[in-house]
Amino acid sequence: MLSVSVRLFPLSAVLLWQMSCAVPLGPGYQIRRQEVTLHYAPARPSSVHVQAQYELENTGNAPLATLAFSLPAAAAAPAGHLVVAVEERVARPQPEALLSAEPGYRTALAIAFSPPWPQRERIRLRLDYDLPLPAEAFPAETPRAFLLEFADWFAELIPPDRVFARGTERGETVHLRIRVPTGWRALSSGKPKGSRSHGEAIEHRYELTLDDFDPFVLIGSYHEQRFRIHGQRIVFWTLSRREAAELATSAEEVAGILEYLEQALGPREKRAAPVWVAELPGTPVPPRRAMPRPDSFARGILLVPAREGSAVAAEKHGGAIAHTLATLWLHWLATPTNELGDGWAAYLSCLVREHRQSAVPDCSPEALLRAHQTQTAAGATREAATIKAHLLARALEERLGRPAVLAALRQMLQARRGQTWNANDLRAALEAEARQDLGEFFRTWLGQHGLPETLRQPAVQGNPSAVPGP
Repeated sequence: MLSVSVRLFPLSAVLLWQMSCAVPLGPGYQIRRQEVTLHYAPARPSSVHVQAQYELENTGNAPLATLAFSLPAAAAAPAGHLVVAVEERVARPQPEALLSAEPGYRTALAIAFSPPWPQRERIRLRLDYDLPLPAEAFPAETPRAFLLEFADWFAELIPPDRVFARGTERGETVHLRIRVPTGWRALSSGKPKGSRSHGEAIEHRYELTLDDFDPFVLIGSYHEQRFRIHGQRIVFWTLSRREAAELATSAEEVAGILEYLEQALGPREKRAAPVWVAELPGTPVPPRRAMPRPDSFARGILLVPAREGSAVAAEKHGGAIAHTLATLWLHWLATPTNELGDGWAAYLSCLVREHRQSAVPDCSPEALLRAHQTQTAAGATREAATIKAHLLARALEERLGRPAVLAALRQMLQARRGQTWNANDLRAALEAEARQDLGEFFRTWLGQHGLPETLRQPAVQGNPSAVPGP
């Protein structure tokens, strides 16, 4: 019979395990079944309980002496009450060992087998732990809604630390159960598999595959209202009842952004899937008043307004939803390899806002030049590079015309669908669309640090009604 103990692994080892190759050589295992349950009950309003159960098979070419996993650091702390069991034999980590770990967002632990886990043998692994809810969930004594991103709550297995080792962070199929008070709603990535009552609780079930977005969990005592506008489905989850007319205005705005992006770049995958707009404690609705935080997943898009509700934040982040959705579009279709993607997402979001609002002062060349100068002076190289990519898009628009630029971008994204793209792919698409040689143009823009000389000239900065190209 295997006996188990738990010891702390250095966080640096996680990177080595994650770099292990998936070739079926060397030590390794497979997850034959994985079931994860997250339970929230009002009797314990400040935390949730997580139980992860696995059936594992040693499919490698050697016995395994250890099995590693990572989980949120709070779960490994004493207040997390972590229990690890193999074949129902429990090993309780010593609090001193856990507290001596290097502080971090997640912690890596390992189970030591004695004797080693034999080849072709299956074992059952169970992890139980408690997690505190985010502090912003507590404007009152009992939270009414909260959002846990993947890294906040989910445990992952770590492949063995060997070259050619096999192993996976999560199973090909994960059976996810979210148990909440009756009347509460829950949302996660994956395919919904119905709900079941458990006394005064209800269990929402999901099935996740490796193609699904990392499993976030959104839970709340929500009121739901649905809208269908311009062929788009918009679902609002609010903490109090809202007038339909108020939410309809926000639904119209979100649907308009989606419609513009589909016309410009082509439809998103699973177009019938809705956009979910969820309110969290301390966040305003409609979402146009704050910065949203997105998760794309099989059922659609999740937009959660940020914790900024002031008028200043509202003015600063007025185009945040457009920028968020434009970024998602670029990553859905083909993934950019550098700051070009961020800059072109900013460009697209400005086009959306200009289409819907006409004048957008922070999208003007003058404003962009000032922002680039500010970020450069502050040493914010990535932010400056993003603005430079936005200015490049404006310069191409000035030279080729907006229809040609959007047509080329769409053709490139469709041709590179599911792959990455870079400046060479963009240039080729633009040259094919405009029937021009843009080699010198791109060399002037991208072959040097900072902006082209024509943009640094005082005369241009004093009257930048358009961003000139070389």
